[in-house]
Amino acid sequence: MYRVLFVCTANMCRSPMAEGILKHLLATAYARTSLAKMEVNSAGMQAEPENEPLRESVEAAAKFGVDISQHRSQPLTKELLDAADYVLVMEASHLRSLRFMSPTASMKTALLKSFIEKNPKKQDISDPVGRPLRYHVECFEELMRAIRGFLKYIHH
Repeated sequence: MYRVLFVCTANMCRSPMAEGILKHLLATAYARTSLAKMEVNSAGMQAEPENEPLRESVEAAAKFGVDISQHRSQPLTKELLDAADYVLVMEASHLRSLRFMSPTASMKTALLKSFIEKNPKKQDISDPVGRPLRYHVECFEELMRAIRGFLKYIHH
């Protein structure tokens, strides 16, 4: 069984949406596969514990039938990193920071966007914090494409 950890900055927007998307896909499209038992979690590089996800992110996810309203933020720890089989980050800066937290984590860490495009011009999944709902919806759609690419990668 795989353990996947999504990482963003505050764990209130991108990584909770990514966690919600993957859990939703595992419960629906992948329910009858070996991946259905995958453990999915998320954390933030600068997260404070127990913050609710942003209202716009909750609304964006709900538009696609994904409920992230019960999510609560958690800071990234070395223990979370070490427990994960795959660590999927939103930005190149997160990738660089993880190397300092756990040098061994870099071998199981990837930019989530790399599962959409081989060599993306823009490596980061844009942070919609502080922007209107439509940016959260765009982010959700980009996350969905990347996560579908990740699932194809591990379920070949």
